[in-house]
Amino acid sequence: MMARPTRYDPERTPKLAKALAREGRTDVEIADLLGLSERVIYNWKKRYPAFVQALNAGKSPVDDSVENALLKRALGFEVEDTKVIGRSDGHGGVKAEKVEKTKKQVSPDTTACIFWLKNRRPGVWRDRQEITGAEGGPVTLIMREVAHGGGGD
Repeated sequence: MMARPTRYDPERTPKLAKALAREGRTDVEIADLLGLSERVIYNWKKRYPAFVQALNAGKSPVDDSVENALLKRALGFEVEDTKVIGRSDGHGGVKAEKVEKTKKQVSPDTTACIFWLKNRRPGVWRDRQEITGAEGGPVTLIMREVAHGGGGD
């Protein structure tokens, strides 16, 4: 039985994958847009290093932008608002009289902070903390029998 030829084109496929990844597409979406199954994308990632490099190169700038936006939102930021104050020019238009610029502080977003910390510092910020024994080993439980005195309950 002869193996079916691959649809992978070493010249074209990495370029397409990089472009789609740069748009923020997931591997599943990339597979769908290329008319492939998710399994094929997974196999290509194992088989073709250039394909993996192209996906990573496409995803990296988008991931960096989202990471920077999340950090900015988590920390809060300042935004400048521009307001043009005008008056009628007498011909149905508006004549700019004055431009007013104001700065506004956008408060840090608690949800963004929590998300960031849970992902960047899971050992400290995960919902469930692990309890360990001495030197990070297992916890030892010691059960002791309690003697009851002579009185009744």
